[in-house]
Amino acid sequence: MFKKLLTLFYGLCLCLSLSAQGNFTMKGHLTDLPDGNLTVSYLAVPGSGDYVDVHTTVENGQFAFSVNLDYAVSARIGEDFYFTMVPGEEAYFEGTTQDYTSSGSKYYQDLEKINEMRKPYLRQQQEITERYEDMGNDREILEEMRNEEMRSVNEEKGKVYLEYIKQHADEDASVELVIYLNLKDILEAVELLSPSVREGRMKSLIDSDVNIAQMILKRGGN
Repeated sequence: MFKKLLTLFYGLCLCLSLSAQGNFTMKGHLTDLPDGNLTVSYLAVPGSGDYVDVHTTVENGQFAFSVNLDYAVSARIGEDFYFTMVPGEEAYFEGTTQDYTSSGSKYYQDLEKINEMRKPYLRQQQEITERYEDMGNDREILEEMRNEEMRSVNEEKGKVYLEYIKQHADEDASVELVIYLNLKDILEAVELLSPSVREGRMKSLIDSDVNIAQMILKRGGN
């Protein structure tokens, strides 16, 4: 009984501590994270390359931290797990850094729907990559064939993603799809977003995506 009360007390203290520290809270249970110190890095200014580190600890894959944010920022744990931190939201990630579900407040519930929609296209791209890795030695021809299959998948997913953004133009999480579009579609996708999303807490991420797309297009990329 005492142990249960102690556990409840610890959990309450943790929640109170997190709520007092910042306007974004993340909790997770990612089973492939080792016990010990954990560094979460996020971009101070989107597109700048300057990261701010947040330090917490992991025990049995579980961790939690909280920060104050003025706008949404890109973040990472290690080199494999990338995510977006959004002020006014609470995120919960469960699974592994390679295969996880997201829940919590509305943004991360919407993100889970988006991630589920993306999975079939990710599987197709992975299958194409693996299939051509196991084929013969004529790399130039094989690469051309692989690229053609990839283009087909990218065109299909681009149409689906654009339609999703159009149908969910008022949802901040729709911004997550912009970076996965072909460069020529990024500007169209941004125009589909509602003014409240474009000019709200996601603005810095949107501006960064647009700036990168415009820069590459000017250099002749596609």
